[in-house]
Amino acid sequence: MRKLLPIIIAMIVLFAACAKPVQGPATAPPSQTLDTPTAVATFDFDAVTIEYDTGHSQDEVTITDPAILSELYQAYASIPVISPDPSVDGAYDRPMGFPRYIIQFLKDGSLAADWYIDGGGITAGSELGQGNRVIANGRVIYDRISDVFSSAQAPAAFTGPSRTFTLENPTDRQKLERLLSITLNDDGTALLATPPISDYALPKCAYTVENGELLIRAVIDNSADEEFYGVKNGDIIARFKVVDNNTLLFESSTVLLYADTGAQYVYDPASPAPDAPSYAITYSGAKGFIGPSGYVDAAVIFEITNTGDTNLRLLPSKYDLVYAVGNPIAINQLITAYPQVIAPGEKAYYYADYLIIGQEQVQVLMASLLYPVVSVTDAPAIRLDIPDASVYTGTLDALQMRGTVKNDTGQDVDNLCIAGVLFDGGNPLAVVSADLNKPLAAGDSLAFDGNELMQAGIYFGGPPVTYLDVPNYTLVAFAFPSQ
Repeated sequence: MRKLLPIIIAMIVLFAACAKPVQGPATAPPSQTLDTPTAVATFDFDAVTIEYDTGHSQDEVTITDPAILSELYQAYASIPVISPDPSVDGAYDRPMGFPRYIIQFLKDGSLAADWYIDGGGITAGSELGQGNRVIANGRVIYDRISDVFSSAQAPAAFTGPSRTFTLENPTDRQKLERLLSITLNDDGTALLATPPISDYALPKCAYTVENGELLIRAVIDNSADEEFYGVKNGDIIARFKVVDNNTLLFESSTVLLYADTGAQYVYDPASPAPDAPSYAITYSGAKGFIGPSGYVDAAVIFEITNTGDTNLRLLPSKYDLVYAVGNPIAINQLITAYPQVIAPGEKAYYYADYLIIGQEQVQVLMASLLYPVVSVTDAPAIRLDIPDASVYTGTLDALQMRGTVKNDTGQDVDNLCIAGVLFDGGNPLAVVSADLNKPLAAGDSLAFDGNELMQAGIYFGGPPVTYLDVPNYTLVAFAFPSQ
């Protein structure tokens, strides 16, 4: 926040003979020769209105704080009055531009004096003589008035129900690569929707509004988490300028948020709030096996269930893998969902295969944490069954799958993907999958074999064959469009 007060003090010293206290009735300025600018006359006032005029729209605030009133008056009084002699320091012939501030000094609701100043430092006023002129430090004064205006316009805090500010008019690319929204909850907590490409997991956050800024602060209750997140409890991790109750401008952050300086986030109270995704993580598991390389291979899987009444889109997300005692193994790892759109009541599976280098023994006591990126979508939930699917030991001792997909959905399917979920005693254990990137017309069938796909250069990912040591595994296979 720019501070005008030190500059004002210097200007007051420079124009000591000009400054007048905010009191008393208007009086005539002292007698001066025509070649010396006169000072602003003293006038009495108890409020100030500031109008911000862009040339297309106007917004106005009222100031009654005595300290701010005095500061505004001192800035006004520091400007020399134009001499009535046009041959001396006279009017500037350049017109005033936009945007501009119009300051009105009021006494009991009636106009006592007015003052205009634009972004180029051109100023004029009822007590400054006729005409416009450029003043020293004009831009500094303009910026300070802007700060005063924003602070007066911004709320001390957002009250009422929770509200979400979303990035204004995002492109499809920005939806994946930029901070999409800031939710301010009525309990003082905040949620920032970082993009799928972000590899930083945010801590819990709270917010305050101070001097026209929205401050997002970290909420962390122990030193271990402070080390993990790289910030301390109470640290400011993001700043937004509060333009008004419904508009925020991103200013800066101390962690990587993928937000552009000056990006505008808006809340439209007239629009219905977006549907919040309703889901539950109904299973999470992480089990380690000795793979073909001799190292521990961890199968990390999450079952997510759509508990709402709208379709959900499951975007690539992040997970943490830790030992049961709490020591981290892998943090902020990418994980993919199979399938990517699910209807109400349907389940999907986030799965990743993580190789733990340097471990000598199988780690069976693991825990995993999922940070899902889920949104409500109008996209259809399309799933094609593969009733004859089977798994076998394939190339490189990896688990492979073969079967036949038939498209009986009645519509063409593009970008076909295949997945088989391996279950152990009713709980999901691992996923074997391939992204075929080819269409399947309505009514057509497609036979596939993992080894043949691998030979054709299409990766068919699966866990090590040692997973088949589970004697009573079951397989649920399906195909779906990459969405």
